[in-house]
Amino acid sequence: MMSRSIGLRACAVLIVAASGMPATPAQTPGATQFMHGQTTFTQDGREVTWLLWQGTLRAVSEPRPVSQANFLFTPDGKPGPEEGGSLLRLSVTKNGEAYTLQSLAVENGPGGSGLSSYKDTIGKCKTTITRFDEKGVGGSITCTGAFDGGAAVTKVYFAGRP
Repeated sequence: MMSRSIGLRACAVLIVAASGMPATPAQTPGATQFMHGQTTFTQDGREVTWLLWQGTLRAVSEPRPVSQANFLFTPDGKPGPEEGGSLLRLSVTKNGEAYTLQSLAVENGPGGSGLSSYKDTIGKCKTTITRFDEKGVGGSITCTGAFDGGAAVTKVYFAGRP
């Protein structure tokens, strides 16, 4: 059990590091921590709702000043993924009044095992933001085309708040 727990943390840290989101949000100075929220998304025609594990809204200065919202969602809102566990990673930036989807990836989602990630070179996603401030971030994403490595995610609704 101990090695499984260590493996879980190591895997989560690697996934979080790859997303550009800090492994421990509380260590990010000036970031707003989101503790409550959820996502409902459709992958391979199957719709599921997962809970927020962790999220942040923070200012990023490099390579240009933007605000960035990062989220990790799991089926039960607890740390993941454990061996065979499930995770949805989402990152959106705001530059002026424009919003850009930086990352959308699902590991072991309803569309099958493995990692399925969005790349704008093979799929297209439209992001609509309804709120983007320290009191909460929310919106929707609709995607067409393929995802790298697995079944495409076609719809995402998400929200996070402190």
